[in-house]
Order: sequence, then C-alpha cells, then structure tokens
Amino acid sequence: MMSKPLLHLSLCQLPHWLVSLLLAMFLRYTELSKKDQGKLCDKWLGMQTCALAMSLGLLPYMGRDGLFKDKETFSDNCLWRINLFFKVWWGLVAFGVPCSLYGRYWIEVQYARLSAHLAILGLTVLVGYFSQWILAIDATNIMTSFLAIMIGGFILFFIRCCVTGDL
Repeated sequence: MMSKPLLHLSLCQLPHWLVSLLLAMFLRYTELSKKDQGKLCDKWLGMQTCALAMSLGLLPYMGRDGLFKDKETFSDNCLWRINLFFKVWWGLVAFGVPCSLYGRYWIEVQYARLSAHLAILGLTVLVGYFSQWILAIDATNIMTSFLAIMIGGFILFFIRCCVTGDL
C-alpha cells in the first residue's frame, strides 16, 4: 500500500493570482535576450552591492559601544534580534550577487531579482530603525506606520516588476 505524500500541492490549489504571477515571471524571462538579461542583472548587482556597502556604514553603531548603550531600552534579547535580522538580510542579499553575475537558470535569475529588491528594502528598514533610535526613540507609531507603508510599497512594486518584466 502506497502512502500519500505529506505535502501534495498542485497548481489548481494555488491562488489564481499566484499562478498568474509565476507564469508571468517565467514567460517574461524566456522572452529576454542575453543582452536584455545582462542589463537587468547589472541593475540588480548595482542595488545589491550598494545596499551591502551602505549597511557596513551602520555596523559600527551596532553594539554596546555605539547606539545601544542603554541596557534598559535595548535588552540583550533586542540586540540578538537586531543581529539576527542583519545577518540573515546580509546573507540573502550577498547570495544574490553571484546569481546576478553568473545566473543561468530561471531560479537563479529570479533570485537575483528578489535579492535586489530585498537589498533596498532591508537598507530602508535598517535606516528607518537607526534614525528612530538616534532621533526619536519614543515615536513607535510613526515607525510602525513608516515600515508598513514602505514594506507594502516594495511588495506592490516587486509584483509589478515581475509581471511587466522590469527590474
């Protein structure tokens, strides 16, 4: 007797908008010439390296010697979460650099695209948090609104780019 797989997912079970998005991403990629794909990869690589380089400017301020001196406001748990976010974000963006440079397969090119968007979104979140922590640590409602608007905008822009084949 054969057992059923734990996760059986077919295209019929996915939301229609997700299927359309995936098809549009695949079809658009196959239509690109090598020259056009090279131009897009150059854009993605520029955004990735820019975000990685700029984030290094914030790194000296991460720690007890820099911005996070107040142990009451920034607990060890808080520093651990900030550190984890920074490292995960850095790794995801850094992995997109070789995909932008040498990506041949569809998944590599799509990851390079996603990584470029993650680069700028992550840098925006980092700068938003750092400016709040430096200038207005009590303005949590403004920060939450800013992050929600920025993340929503980036997601909508990413979907539009996937559908139209831009960036």
